[in-house]
Amino acid sequence: NRVRHRLIPFLAEHFSPAVTDVLARVAAIARDDDHWIEAAARRLSDRIVRGGSGWLDVNARQLAAAPSAVGRRVARQVLEQAGGRRVGFDHVERFRGLAGAGGADAPAALDFPGCRVGRRGARLHLERRRGRPAPAPVAVRYEYRLAAPGEVEIAEAGLRIRATRGVRPDRLVARGPVAALPAARLAGPLTVRNWRPGDVFRPLGLGGRTRKLQDFFVDRKVPRTRRATVPLVVDDRLGIVWVAGHAVAEDVRVSDADEGVITLEIVEMGGSG
Repeated sequence: NRVRHRLIPFLAEHFSPAVTDVLARVAAIARDDDHWIEAAARRLSDRIVRGGSGWLDVNARQLAAAPSAVGRRVARQVLEQAGGRRVGFDHVERFRGLAGAGGADAPAALDFPGCRVGRRGARLHLERRRGRPAPAPVAVRYEYRLAAPGEVEIAEAGLRIRATRGVRPDRLVARGPVAALPAARLAGPLTVRNWRPGDVFRPLGLGGRTRKLQDFFVDRKVPRTRRATVPLVVDDRLGIVWVAGHAVAEDVRVSDADEGVITLEIVEMGGSG
């Protein structure tokens, strides 16, 4: 809110009246770049990473030869999956440095958060430190722009989200695959993404109280392994307006006076609806 109401007007007044359009274009480019890098990282990971219970193995030479942006993404993912803890830029660079190291002076092993990494010939072997529980798979972040009308395919969740404009549906189920939002109250554009640490939500029926999304998932008994794949529909002004399949936000409760609505629907991948 401070950025929207204070920083953006200041930049528009003192630097460029078109700053909002410029930032929107930069954000769109950054999202597209991120999606491409993520897809490239998944392809590389499929080729060079193998693993089992409590360990991962990475082809060091191919990781070192990868473009930096892609190599960093793979390095971060394998370190976080092996150790079960978040890692920073320095950890990622040390790991990539170990992948590219050679000769007698190259370190035989290095410690990272939650795991130890050692060289085994041309491969890096990551092993969880003794006493640490087996980590859950590291979720891939995703974020897509959703036009209304329109739809987006979310390969990470195995489904699509479809948006249509029209009149209020006759019947809605609170926890069903369809939700209706009052079009006039949405600032737009809508974004579909997954959970981020710190996300909060005002579920319908709680009297406007705000809940941490993580606590909401616990209340709804959503397994930890599935929480990061649940699509969240986010409005630029109102924040999270629909936790797909679970609840809409109090701010977008449809009343009898709301004639124009945006209907959101979960469509299983490969289905027509």
